[in-house]
Amino acid sequence: MTETEAQDLEFSLPPVLAAFFEEIEALETDEEGGPEGLPSPLLGHAMARLGEVPELADLFVAEEGGPMPWTYEKITAMATEAIEAKLGSLGITVDRLTFTEAAEQMPWAWGVWQGGLDPLSEERSSDDALFRDLAAVILWRRYDIDQPCGEELFDTIDAGYVLLDDGKTEDACRLWLMLWKRLERHLDDGVSTLEEIDDLYGLLGELGAWAAEALPEALATAVDEGLPFGDALVAWIDRFQVRFCEEDPELIVELRALRDEIAEIPRAEA
Repeated sequence: MTETEAQDLEFSLPPVLAAFFEEIEALETDEEGGPEGLPSPLLGHAMARLGEVPELADLFVAEEGGPMPWTYEKITAMATEAIEAKLGSLGITVDRLTFTEAAEQMPWAWGVWQGGLDPLSEERSSDDALFRDLAAVILWRRYDIDQPCGEELFDTIDAGYVLLDDGKTEDACRLWLMLWKRLERHLDDGVSTLEEIDDLYGLLGELGAWAAEALPEALATAVDEGLPFGDALVAWIDRFQVRFCEEDPELIVELRALRDEIAEIPRAEA
């Protein structure tokens, strides 16, 4: 793939995935041929997602060549009990309670095993480690853990962009508002800028771009289309400017102006 082809393809990817694709392409390799200076703890998740893109399948393959032995699609097709049993065969005993307790200490699903859930972590084959890490993202959702993990933020933000591109503004707004509410419930009281959240989850600045631009713009577009999101947008801005009081002052001014404009529009209840 030439640089031009890669750039063309990048623009066909949703924003978060595109940002990681660009970072991965820029990575240098160490003496053993592995990536050097990993840009984010979400790199593995990004590579798994990029491997699902047909045009990129040849770039993200197993160590021996050929397709990856495990993908999100394959594991999603498994029943929760089957995933737990497979992990058990690898010496990892996990259930809803133990996984949830571990998840409370970790912002990424792929890192949930670091707390001792995987006693043989350092001895894993690459295939078994891949299953374990992909399964963590699936179980995070299956166990209904309210705190979103970094992988879920990654996927859900991009899913909203895809919905917007498909003209499904209402679906995108509902998806993103639900995600934001979950995220907000679990932020530490001291967090006052979007950069702090982005750094916590390792989203390469894309979380800030989403929350500061894409989310309010999508809600404003929904209002323009006559959809009942006016109250939701006003309430979101009211909370945002209080919670993120140390955010860029120009952004706060812009959001306040948008709030005042939307507040004056007659509308039905959401």
